[in-house]
Formats: sequence, C-alpha cells, structure tokens
Amino acid sequence: MNENVNLMMKHMLRLAEAYEKLLNEVVQLRQEVAILKGGKVKEKKIYNMKILGSQVGGS
Repeated sequence: MNENVNLMMKHMLRLAEAYEKLLNEVVQLRQEVAILKGGKVKEKKIYNMKILGSQVGGS
C-alpha cells in the first residue's frame, strides 16, 4: 500500500511539473503574439508551485 502511495505522489509531482511547463510556455507564446501584433507586452508571469516542500512551478 505504501508503495502505491509513493508511486501516486511521484505521478502527481510529474503532472504538476508538466502543468508548470505548459503554463510558462503559454505565457511566452502570448508575449510573442503581442509582439507580432505590435501591442504592449504584459509583464511576464512565472509559475512556481510548491508541493511537499519541493519547488515544482505555478502561482
């Protein structure tokens, strides 16, 4: 049972890391689109989540 919990926690951590990466890529793409449209670029957001004391990304 404990091994299953550990595997699930590792899986959740990988999902959170992937979500952080996705959010940061979306922010970067929005900035690039704004530049191409000649609009004002908003301040870049950095997503940074903390799960179980580990820095994972998203805020």
